Amino acid sequence: MAKSHYKLRSACNTALKRQQVEYTGWYMFISSSGQLHINDTARLSSSPVNGSMARCLSFWYLMYGPDVNTLNVYTKKNSVYGNPVWKHVGTVDSNWHQAVVTLLVNSTYSIVFEGVRGTRFSGVIAIDDITVTDGTCGSASISSCTFEDPVYADSSKHMMIILIGHERVSPQLLMALVQLQITHLAPVEPLTACGQSYTGRVQVLHVHRASLPQHPGNRARLISPSQPATSGSCLRFWYYMYGHTMGTLSVYLRSGGQLINTIFNISGNQGNRWIQAEITVHSSGSWEAVFEGVVGSGYSSDIAIDDVSILSGSCGAVSGGCNFDVDMCTWSNVQGDNFDWMRTMGATPTQYTGPSVDHTQDSVEGGFVFIESSAPRVPGDRAWLVSQPFTAFRGSRCLIFWYHMYGSGIGSLNVYLDDTANTSHTKLWMQSDNKGEKWLQGQIPLPSQSKEYQIRFEGVRGQTFFGDIALDDISFTSVPCIYKPPDAQAGLLSATSPAPTSSTLAPFISQSPYDCSFESDYCSWKQDDSDDFDWNRGQGPSGTVATGPFIDHTLNSNNGWYIFIGTAAVQGTRNTAQLVSAQILANSSYCLQFWYYMYGPHIDTLDIYVRQKNGDRGASLWTKSQSQGNHWNYGQVQIAPFSNTVNIVFEAVRGPTFRGYIGLDDIRAVAGSCVATSGLVCDFESGLCGWNQTTADNFDWTLHSGQTSTTNTGPF
Repeated sequence: MAKSHYKLRSACNTALKRQQVEYTGWYMFISSSGQLHINDTARLSSSPVNGSMARCLSFWYLMYGPDVNTLNVYTKKNSVYGNPVWKHVGTVDSNWHQAVVTLLVNSTYSIVFEGVRGTRFSGVIAIDDITVTDGTCGSASISSCTFEDPVYADSSKHMMIILIGHERVSPQLLMALVQLQITHLAPVEPLTACGQSYTGRVQVLHVHRASLPQHPGNRARLISPSQPATSGSCLRFWYYMYGHTMGTLSVYLRSGGQLINTIFNISGNQGNRWIQAEITVHSSGSWEAVFEGVVGSGYSSDIAIDDVSILSGSCGAVSGGCNFDVDMCTWSNVQGDNFDWMRTMGATPTQYTGPSVDHTQDSVEGGFVFIESSAPRVPGDRAWLVSQPFTAFRGSRCLIFWYHMYGSGIGSLNVYLDDTANTSHTKLWMQSDNKGEKWLQGQIPLPSQSKEYQIRFEGVRGQTFFGDIALDDISFTSVPCIYKPPDAQAGLLSATSPAPTSSTLAPFISQSPYDCSFESDYCSWKQDDSDDFDWNRGQGPSGTVATGPFIDHTLNSNNGWYIFIGTAAVQGTRNTAQLVSAQILANSSYCLQFWYYMYGPHIDTLDIYVRQKNGDRGASLWTKSQSQGNHWNYGQVQIAPFSNTVNIVFEAVRGPTFRGYIGLDDIRAVAGSCVATSGLVCDFESGLCGWNQTTADNFDWTLHSGQTSTTNTGPF
């Protein structure tokens, strides 16, 4: 049995506590040990938050030990903390607990977590998985489960695949793990879904296992927690069905202990990908959802489900509809573009562009999605918003949506129909330039489709930052319609765009002495003399077969250049290669932005440090470990001002063999603070995500993995 890796969060893990495990997740904590005094404080501060709308702060906390004092949360305006918006005093227990609080602040503010030391050393306060979302903290989600608590596994029917560092597991990685049987098996009582949503670094997938000793037609059922009677609830989940002897996945509505009817059913090979589904449930009495996996004609029929949620209110009238008031429904951002669509409420951050209210409610309380055209965006940058896959159809279908294109720098809004095989990309609709400060309706008659397809909205950044484009109230009907506006159709049906899996990139523009695309040389970056080996410039396929990139990030071409560590000729595990920037001037603040590539079974680590004049580089500001997929990934980290000149250091650490490839491209240093790319979300798995230690306290929060140093206190 392979050793399992997970972050222990729940008291219900009793079946696993008796087993030897290794803990690899990260969190922030304050320890009462050392030369500290009673009521000493440690503060962790977010980047500035625009106070134009209500926001929901969610976080997990652990307060354990006889000498635990206080955890406070403040909304600091200028230098004024005021009263805490959330507070807890004293020990709770050794488990993680979630807290949510609605933030109503009418001016720019920072969120500050303050830990207060107790009387003695036996007390630890920890926080993890901070998220800030637009809108008040409602109770839209009745029940949800991400299967991150690895207690639900039956060794005869199911397996738990435990992965580190993946929000959505690639089908290739999932299939490799299934075939290699890299699993953690444990006995369990009745297979009832967890009913509590956890977020974190570890993803555990519930997989109906079809290999031996299973036989064709064998069934496995997973039952949700009981739900109250409903006139309309939305059951949403992701499923994965890939294999040439695939069986069947069904979802039943159960009430009073009886299966009432089938609400979802799909059979056969659905391709090498995750697919999202949503179902509206009506029940006059209490009910449960029952997931049933049926083994196909052979062992290549493993079925997986993930991220199950039950939301109050019906799903879209036709699958795929969304008003963005609660979340993004089945619409998602994808890789391959330059930036993301964001959901918000109220006005967008930049004046004189974007809507001030949504379309659904005509209110600041309603939600919509938009593209933010401010820095670091440049003209031509693209953002893709992609629907769930839709089945083929004959007859009439109409896509209806509302769009907002206001501002002197508006680019364009395009709509594409893509086949899910990623071979055909047809532009159906296009509008560009300033349309005024109003919501406008768009309509597209969809032609009959002989195969599965998806809809993709593409927002293109214009010439200036006055170019926010917004969408709201997307819906599909089976009623014929005409193009709206009429000029959106002209000459488009034969046009195509790049597939969402390949990038369409704006030119790299160097704007500081530290920017480099590596197309000509290393710019101002230097090799370090105190490390074990050097970074290399590369072009086209490099490194060991199946681990190096085939294209760079700048040109998205095998003619473009990037830098990488070549591990084949380097002997010795944990050898390091360091790349050092030119000097950063004293009292200068930068947002360091870059693209990184980490792929292969034996990847070790990529770290970013700040090296001071005396050679001290302190703790890592940003870190990534293990394979991050066969593609370029975006990273950013805040470089705080120092009293003396400093240098930025990228350090790559070699893994145990040559099959581990790390690359860098398109490094930028933008003056000022980083713009949060994930709505202030932080799970502390890759550093502080833009959250900063403050100097107006007595000591610092500590980034940590595993058990804290003092026994009988702190997380495991």
